[in-house]
Amino acid sequence: MAEQKKIIFDHLPKCGGTSLFHYVQGNFEKDRIFRLDGIEPYDSILKFRNMSRPRRHYYDFISGHYARMIFRHASPNCWRVTIFREPVYRIVSHYYYALRNRSHYLHERLNCLNIPLAKYHRYTSEARNWYTTYLSGLELSAAEQNPDTAINLALANVHAEYHLVGFMDGYEQFCRQLETMTEIEVMRGGAKYNVGKYPQPLDREVYDIISEMNFLDVKLYERLREQYGKQL
Repeated sequence: MAEQKKIIFDHLPKCGGTSLFHYVQGNFEKDRIFRLDGIEPYDSILKFRNMSRPRRHYYDFISGHYARMIFRHASPNCWRVTIFREPVYRIVSHYYYALRNRSHYLHERLNCLNIPLAKYHRYTSEARNWYTTYLSGLELSAAEQNPDTAINLALANVHAEYHLVGFMDGYEQFCRQLETMTEIEVMRGGAKYNVGKYPQPLDREVYDIISEMNFLDVKLYERLREQYGKQL
């Protein structure tokens, strides 16, 4: 198991993935790292898929949003890993990141229209049951009309596709497990990247709205904690 040092990290947005990338990258030669573009990930996915098989398998560390979409194209010796965050606060962080980051595709709209956090789910699919749709492969309407099917399908895909699942509030434990699995060194105590700042505590009414609009993700996250929290 430890001989398989290659890693592919599926960076779920606003789940601590940028920091993890910087903590891990020092273990690998630069030319053996493939990082999906954070602004145009689908361009990176297409670029990777169009590479020759030897070239795709050459990379030792692959990281980025939607990396799951190139799992089967990467080396079969890759450890496939990801980290989840509590769904409501993932969306809160996502909103304030988009609000303040000029390069984000929603930045101009959020600021020009003065869109509040409580209505953010109306403007991007990333703020409404995104975990469940991404991992199940279902459209939002189908997932919300068939919640048990969607959640079970998402869970089944997590079980089948990832070797290591972590949680942001168990970040240290996740890093230790990653080190044990792959025999790499994960940097400790370094700077955190893309850390969002937002008002605290979160207004209870806003929290409830986000939770209600993401009822699938809330339930999926609970199930993931039940099944994977024991490994922390």
